[in-house]
Amino acid sequence: MDPLDTYVEVSMPNDVLRVLSIDGGGMRGIYASAYLNKLQKSHIRGKDPDECLDVGKGFDLIVGTSSGAIMACGLVAGVSISTIAEAFSEFGPKVFPRQLPTSICEAFLDFIYRKKSIRSGEMALSKELKKFLEDKTVGQVWEKRKIALVVTAVHLYDHNAWVFKTPHLTGTNRRDNDYRLVDICLASTAAPIYRTIANIRPQNNENDPLYKAFVDGGLFANNPVLVALWDALEMNQDKRPIEIYCLGTNPPDGSDRLSNGRNDWSYCEWRKGAKVVDMTLNAQQNLFDHMAKTIAKHLRVKCSIIRFSSKALASEQSKHGQIDATSEESMSVLRTQAEKDVDSLCSKMKNSSDEDAQKIKALFQSMPTMQREQPPTYERNESHV
Repeated sequence: MDPLDTYVEVSMPNDVLRVLSIDGGGMRGIYASAYLNKLQKSHIRGKDPDECLDVGKGFDLIVGTSSGAIMACGLVAGVSISTIAEAFSEFGPKVFPRQLPTSICEAFLDFIYRKKSIRSGEMALSKELKKFLEDKTVGQVWEKRKIALVVTAVHLYDHNAWVFKTPHLTGTNRRDNDYRLVDICLASTAAPIYRTIANIRPQNNENDPLYKAFVDGGLFANNPVLVALWDALEMNQDKRPIEIYCLGTNPPDGSDRLSNGRNDWSYCEWRKGAKVVDMTLNAQQNLFDHMAKTIAKHLRVKCSIIRFSSKALASEQSKHGQIDATSEESMSVLRTQAEKDVDSLCSKMKNSSDEDAQKIKALFQSMPTMQREQPPTYERNESHV
């Protein structure tokens, strides 16, 4: 069943321009998808077990980076959040078949097998994404659903930011219309060291036959709230109030310490350079939220930046928050934390004085329902390379 044809159309309030901004984080996307899934289940109004909310239709614009790009593309295409959450759990071990080394011996083996594992990871991700995104293009989902989509990436050849988007802005050149959703997800998730560079091109576009190479959009906007604010202002021709809802991937709290005062970290301590990527991604969340809120104070339209509440993983659980942590235990820790955080949010919704919680409550209560699409069949990966 085509998810684009499964939603039940319900008129959403159009007095506010609503935006969903989803952070990146590799396997921490399990947390973000489980969070949204739990939250939408808590607001289902009927008793049909197959009923779920069309979360994508709750927003005018959805912006995503890396794992957040996968969620954004799925929601815009009309895929249920429950299917997206299941997909993260199922394809994770295939996408990250080898964790980065923590010792010299592991580093030697990783040097031999890393390229093979990241190539197999890209093929696995492309295959699994195609199960629910099929061959739909950016232009097609815009014409069908009219939900604006923005996905971040970095163009390898000139090191410039590249923002894939639907043609929702006045005067757009429709540059990205013929890119498949699968391919822009590959571009936005191509984290250096963890994944291969994404080499993609538009479909059926004779005017642009050359492939373009991209790496992870998280390098400049792992928290894409500023990108979301930018596009929201551009598309807000009728000067409606803007609400930007930010969903994180729950990075662990700061747990790096100098051991015995040693500051001469090298190959192993920096996890083959991967910890640099981790720090870059994690450092953006709070900073970019504060920047967006400060900018919002000076706008001529009312603008609210609302982050879904969460509690960081404890230091002793930090290993479960690594980008490539695919063990059943790590995935279970993230899902459990997401459910706890949603329960905490739902408790806040009972407090009428909590303005952000009340806005989230009103948002989900007004979302249309959709007939759950037939979920794709996943093959369990019983062994890691």
